[in-house]
Amino acid sequence: MRRRGSIIVSVIFVVLVLGGYSIASLFGVVPSPWGDVKKIISGETTKSPNEVYGLLDSAISSPERSSSLTEKFTVSVYIAGEVFEETFEDEDGDIVHKYQTAYISRSENSFALDVRNLEKPLEKNKYYKVTAQLNGHVYWTEDNKKKTVLDVLASKAEPFTPSEEPSSADGTISIGDGTITFKGAHLAESSIDKAVVLYFDHKNTGSQDTAPNFDITYFYLKGDSKELKPLTGLTSLLKGLDPSALEYKWTEKTYPGKTQRYFYALELENDSKTNTPLIVERYDDDFNLICYAEITVAKDLAALKK
Repeated sequence: MRRRGSIIVSVIFVVLVLGGYSIASLFGVVPSPWGDVKKIISGETTKSPNEVYGLLDSAISSPERSSSLTEKFTVSVYIAGEVFEETFEDEDGDIVHKYQTAYISRSENSFALDVRNLEKPLEKNKYYKVTAQLNGHVYWTEDNKKKTVLDVLASKAEPFTPSEEPSSADGTISIGDGTITFKGAHLAESSIDKAVVLYFDHKNTGSQDTAPNFDITYFYLKGDSKELKPLTGLTSLLKGLDPSALEYKWTEKTYPGKTQRYFYALELENDSKTNTPLIVERYDDDFNLICYAEITVAKDLAALKK
């Protein structure tokens, strides 16, 4: 079973090495805005795991911004790259940084995990519980553009194996104050785009108007052995959609105690064929597979309703 981010090619450091660049002239490090992390961070954060992952996700997405995640924390990570070493100067002399490309479950963006304080590098394509702290960001030049990723300094790492057995296989999952039940999918086209349209019912069991949110539930959608991304074109141009379904977006909310049907348009390449079945996977922050469903893709809405 493929895990989210697990086969994304580690280009962050490999491209630099294989591309024949002069690394020393291109690669740089910006220290943590809180100063020397060796001197100011001792105990771990008292923030909840969900808050830690949320703050870390934000920091990974915007590595040059300051973060309120100023203490040590422990998170589950996937290691996607071998060690890349680079030497930088500071007030104590030269320091060799040992970076590995890493991911957390809820982010498609990688970060640079500095493993110089560990006994040995972490094994590529493995999962670890890592105790670490934010340490600024690193940057380099690639194709005449500045690339920047979050720098995270590890102090401890323990390997673990995520569960491959989903706790839900019936197409219904819990998300926040409510549930999502997948109801089927069909092909749809416009004069420009070709898409798979996935339908689901969102039941709001909370007390506030709420929109379903895939972004915080770590979904992986796959068809024709490819990861499917949201349609970038106009969904309003797609023909043959269910008129009773709202488009999946944060402005379309479900009232408390109600169930609302939504559609989610996923982009297909022009050479894609039936795209059957559509695979829906959901992971938690420890990379455990907690939902797995295979959804047959009908040729159109009429065929889906039969």
